[in-house]
Amino acid sequence: MLFGIIFIFLLVNVSESLTQYYIEKHLLLRYNNKELSNIIIDKQIGTYYLPLFDGDEQVLEYVKNDYLTSILKPRKEPKTIFKYRRFLSKKWQEKYSVIVGEELTRLNKKWGDLNEIVKLEKRYIND
Repeated sequence: MLFGIIFIFLLVNVSESLTQYYIEKHLLLRYNNKELSNIIIDKQIGTYYLPLFDGDEQVLEYVKNDYLTSILKPRKEPKTIFKYRRFLSKKWQEKYSVIVGEELTRLNKKWGDLNEIVKLEKRYIND
């Protein structure tokens, strides 16, 4: 019985300190006229845990901010996948040409209007 009460107490406290963050992968399209458009190609949910801390609030805030900075830092550097009116890899062309083509059609633009495509990752907490 005591084990059950302790387990429920821990479960409630852990679930209260679990927080979700989002990882999105984007294609950023840059056009010849300096316009931009953005396509979200993937979205995942991550979870981080900040243990309960009994101590100095300033220390807690510093540790929390440092931890969040490391969690929310993108793991992948932005990568140019399209430039000079062509995809820089056949693999990227096969993977993204349909998605980009649909976006161009939606915006009433042509492939010739496109200057560059950059693949990037964003991480954020939705408060």
